[in-house]
Amino acid sequence: MVNCLRSLSFSIGVLSLALWSGLGASAEAQSDVQAQARAAFKEGVRQFEARNYDRALISFQEAYNLKPHHAVRLNIASCYEQLGNPVKAVENYEAYLY
Repeated sequence: MVNCLRSLSFSIGVLSLALWSGLGASAEAQSDVQAQARAAFKEGVRQFEARNYDRALISFQEAYNLKPHHAVRLNIASCYEQLGNPVKAVENYEAYLY
């Protein structure tokens, strides 16, 4: 069951990249903050895929702090779950849902 949840959270996290990166796709229209947030988010995905969950968490938190978006909370929750911090994972899953 736990492995199934981890697989699901990873899949959802990657899906949120697709959703989030599709927002404001025009490079000319992006502000510097949006570009920085997008770069931090992409780095978080790269680190998550490499199983560097602590580094992924830092990147996702940076992206969220620069440009809050609910999809990023899902990725933050997935990192906390992989790092064995269920309390923080649940907090962020709930923040994502509400």
